[in-house]
Amino acid sequence: MIIISPAKNLDFSNQSFEQQRSEPNFLFKTNFLVKKLKSLSALDIKSIMKISEKLSILNKERYKNFSFKNGYNYKQAVFAFKGDTYKGLNINSFSGPEIIKAQKRLRILSGLYGILKPLDIIQPYRLEMGSNISSLIGSNLYDFWSNDVTKNINNEMKKFNTKFLINLASVEYFNVINLKNLNFDVVNPIFLQKKDNKNVNIGIISKRSRGMMASYLIKNNYSSIEEIKSFNLDGYAYESFDKNNNNIFFVR
Repeated sequence: MIIISPAKNLDFSNQSFEQQRSEPNFLFKTNFLVKKLKSLSALDIKSIMKISEKLSILNKERYKNFSFKNGYNYKQAVFAFKGDTYKGLNINSFSGPEIIKAQKRLRILSGLYGILKPLDIIQPYRLEMGSNISSLIGSNLYDFWSNDVTKNINNEMKKFNTKFLINLASVEYFNVINLKNLNFDVVNPIFLQKKDNKNVNIGIISKRSRGMMASYLIKNNYSSIEEIKSFNLDGYAYESFDKNNNNIFFVR
């Protein structure tokens, strides 16, 4: 199984009616969060989410209009998210059978939905996992989601006979997983850039590279360590494998 983070940038301009749809696993918890978030003013949202006034007004309207009624503004998650990771993933380049493979292998961590399958329908929202809404729900979002997300990953990996979890998510989102209760090893591909004779991590480039890696593994049905090491897109080459931490380094 492969995990990635969601994106702040969303595109609901064109709904993907031609694609299959699925429902998020924890809508009852999402509904609980939405009810709490509806009570916030734009000023509250600005303070909690550390965003601009313009974005706080937008997200106030999003939560005000959030509805679980049929026919509302839904879109499959993997088509709705438009950040750097999703540019690298390039879901529009996937064939029908490849999208079905992604539905089995790829999961998206989310502050509002917990964990999403690619074709799970979502509504426009913004709620990062690190957002401090403990005054609303009595805990942080890590505590709110950790047990459910970890159990879901364990069950899905057992169901599909997966050997290890390929972590392509950010630290902020990956930390929602309770590693003590995770029944599988985690492998961490890390993407570095050569600069001034040093290998450095450049955030924006790394995000896009994570999406490219996810696409590469899904399309080629790759899952073993050796197959992960073969990643060579966009000028990358395998550098080393830190077995103690299960970090696989790629450099370009």
